[in-house]
Amino acid sequence: MYLIDKSSSTRIKEVKDAPKSLLQMLSQSEIYDANGKRLPSVQQGLNIVKSDDGSVRKVMVK
Repeated sequence: MYLIDKSSSTRIKEVKDAPKSLLQMLSQSEIYDANGKRLPSVQQGLNIVKSDDGSVRKVMVK
């Protein structure tokens, strides 16, 4: 699982290994696919994760 740097909304600047804190956050978040469909859990490919505090992250699952 990789976290995509959110410094740009139109391109991928940096890809990092997901920290353990992100894995914990995923269990308490709303998860969507690239088309905006809500998912029960992260799926292979691009996932958009909205946390309880309102922040949004793009997560790529290989």
